[in-house]
Amino acid sequence: MPLTAHALASLPIFPLPGVVLFPGALMPLFVFEPRYRELAADVLVGNRLIGMARIAVGHEAKSAGNPPICDVFGVGYVAADFCRPDGCYELLLRGVARAAIDEELPADRAYRRVRSRLIADQTTDAPELARAHARLVRLCERLALSLDEGGDALTEVVRAVSSPSACADALAAAFVRDVDHRQSLLAERDPLARVLQLESHIAGLLLQTTPSSGLLN
Repeated sequence: MPLTAHALASLPIFPLPGVVLFPGALMPLFVFEPRYRELAADVLVGNRLIGMARIAVGHEAKSAGNPPICDVFGVGYVAADFCRPDGCYELLLRGVARAAIDEELPADRAYRRVRSRLIADQTTDAPELARAHARLVRLCERLALSLDEGGDALTEVVRAVSSPSACADALAAAFVRDVDHRQSLLAERDPLARVLQLESHIAGLLLQTTPSSGLLN
């Protein structure tokens, strides 16, 4: 996957309201608007990278124009694609990175492009990160026992993903529904802060599903 400085220097942007793409997450995307059909056609013969940027709060109704977008966004790689007979595209994106916008480039295509940079994790306390990750995994294992379906998959994921950062991202993509919270988690550079937020969120879900079980004791 060619996530190079050159690719980030001129990255096509697909703004959508309420959309936050985390690294590792999958996102189906139906592309029908002419300018984004042009975007899809270009990236499919290029590096297959698209920046999925959330339209800024208060500007969601202006998606037909060029509304302000959040500075931090998820970079998606087109893992699968299908061009329909009507010229529309069905894409499957896989989140590959966090990125931040340095500047929006002058318009020379129908769609928008930005010069961007990767956002790297900044670990402040590695031992505490490991302990918080272990607590998060145990909470997810307990939550899995209370789910009617998907519990085995949840347990498998949290046990298989050894990176605390990747574990937090996978859980945020699956369980955090509030868009503002999702955007905040995407923008957070400290994986310990993300893991602690997910620990609190999963604990809340566990209390909702098993209010009198004592599983948090």
